[in-house]
Amino acid sequence: MKFTKLLALLMSLFLTLSMLAACAQPDDTPEDPSTPDTPAPDTEDGAKDDPEEEKPFDIRAAMEALPECTFAGDEFLIAASSTYENAFTIDQFPMSDQKTGSLVQDALFDRDALVEEIFDITLVYDDTLDSAIYNKIGNSIRSGDDTYSLVLGSLARTALNLFNNNLIYDLNEVPHIDLEQPWWNKNSIDNFQINGKIFMATGAITNRYVYSPYAMLFNQQLIDDAALDSPYELLENNEWTLEVFAEMIEDTYRDLNANDAIDLEDFYGLAPASDSETAYYFASGASLLSKNSNDELYFTYMEDENTAILDEVIYMYDSDNVLKFEQTYDSLAAFREGRAIFHSMALCDITMLNDMEDEYGIVPMPKYSEYQKELYSNANRYISTMVLLPSSITDINNVGLIVEGLAMTAQYTSLDKQYEQVLLNRQALDAQSKASLIAVVESTTYDLCYAFDMAGMPDSLRKIIKSGGQYASLYATYEGALETALEDFLAHFE
Repeated sequence: MKFTKLLALLMSLFLTLSMLAACAQPDDTPEDPSTPDTPAPDTEDGAKDDPEEEKPFDIRAAMEALPECTFAGDEFLIAASSTYENAFTIDQFPMSDQKTGSLVQDALFDRDALVEEIFDITLVYDDTLDSAIYNKIGNSIRSGDDTYSLVLGSLARTALNLFNNNLIYDLNEVPHIDLEQPWWNKNSIDNFQINGKIFMATGAITNRYVYSPYAMLFNQQLIDDAALDSPYELLENNEWTLEVFAEMIEDTYRDLNANDAIDLEDFYGLAPASDSETAYYFASGASLLSKNSNDELYFTYMEDENTAILDEVIYMYDSDNVLKFEQTYDSLAAFREGRAIFHSMALCDITMLNDMEDEYGIVPMPKYSEYQKELYSNANRYISTMVLLPSSITDINNVGLIVEGLAMTAQYTSLDKQYEQVLLNRQALDAQSKASLIAVVESTTYDLCYAFDMAGMPDSLRKIIKSGGQYASLYATYEGALETALEDFLAHFE
């Protein structure tokens, strides 16, 4: 589905208070404006024929239709974390054995309660910080311990280590898991599946899925003050492009403290998070590593279209209109305090804007041009959380059944509440905010070179963009290391 069409449909649905479940493929046939509206014909008794109302998805019926689980009363242990290195909380599981009145916590409680009832099991969570999950799980698997049935771990901190050490199941070999279903993120599957094997995927089963992509935030009052076009309208009209965005932030820098020096106290058109530089590159359709129709991977970072995009991103960044400081949250503070019109960041940081007084909106990162068919919202490697099944699991049949049931149930219970929670953490503008947020999340994508941190290339790309430096000679030095990294990566899929 083209995300511009998805966004337009969702906006219409929310403006008429329709249900989120109606995200069906829109009619591709444009309406002829020359044809007048024709009243619906009367039925025989004189009443109008009403369109059939779409019924909501019956998650209980779907769960009851799944095969019977033979665990029968056993505990199902899941390794996951409730906080991210003590910086912020993104709930992945219920923290209480009863409802608390919390929007997301109660949704997670309902999710788990239904799964436990249908399968006659008890879900138990081992709450461990992301940085510690790998050592705990890795040691457990190596010892042959069949204690953990599921790991929800950070891509960068947990998944890569388990993958590199051959400690997780190929999900395509797990009974009952159907990665074609909507509760699994299609882009993660398309990118991570090679030669018919896939060792990790993400989706509704983890609430961090909503927080992983990069997005653009904008201060509505500052947009109005500068008489700029609405990013929502630009997005809806397929005009939200890198070129248009670069024009919007031109000549926006102001020396607020009048000290004739560019510093943190000044005003900027863009205050980007210190880790968002590469998001502009990937949102423009660029890639470091691509896959052909035969599932063969090849490096693309030096192809003309990708270097052209990189040049545009570097040029945009190399301006006084863009705040450039190394402290992690300098840019977020500038946006929160009304000293920046735009702020690009991974959505995990949105909880730090709770005290922002100005209204702000959320849109995807801009496309390269209006000819780009899809939106691409690159996923932050650290907050992206993957479904991982330890290779020491003995009863993989029942485990696969429960994981699929948990993912399915999350799609229709906790996922929508997590969208709402993101919007509650801000001064909501209107229904466009949720529609746009969904477009960001559903376009979450993964470049394998970036996701698997091949030869340190992702960090170098970020530094290149920030420094505005020449990159051709630097790229040349990476060639050998990248080819070796790719060979090691592909060895897992033989």
